[in-house]
Amino acid sequence: MNILEFSLLVWLGAFAAGFLGALTGLGGGVVVVPLLTSMFGIDIRYAIGAFLVSVIATSLAAASTYIKQGFTLYLIRHGGETVDYRVFRGEPAIYCSPIGIVQAVLEGRRGMIQLGLLVLIAVPILRVLLSFVTFLHWKDFTYVGITGLVLTGLIDSFAGAYF
Repeated sequence: MNILEFSLLVWLGAFAAGFLGALTGLGGGVVVVPLLTSMFGIDIRYAIGAFLVSVIATSLAAASTYIKQGFTLYLIRHGGETVDYRVFRGEPAIYCSPIGIVQAVLEGRRGMIQLGLLVLIAVPILRVLLSFVTFLHWKDFTYVGITGLVLTGLIDSFAGAYF
């Protein structure tokens, strides 16, 4: 295989990984690492490096697009409303829980921005959870303990307000 074929195949795999990452929000590295190691025989350390770069890039792109879309819809629907800054009004009760935010979006209310923020918060928690499961599978109990502590802190800070 010459360099042109290799570059084309890697580009197509990276494109598929980016597309899958944008759809799921989990990052395209889930596709890139197996592609690089099994199909191209690249060392696992370099493949994991590519994984980290692709996860960061695709997740940031997907999350920023999601937030931008929600903010744009909000401005289209409510941009002309006047605001009285002398009176503080908190968020309605429906926006104070993840379930309420999802219900608000499904009912067509103004929950798109809150849902985008919820996704931005949930993606790192899911990544740490994936790391925890991976270290557990590898039986690397030092990192299982460290990742477990981080995961406990994240979940406590995220869900602790509701208990």
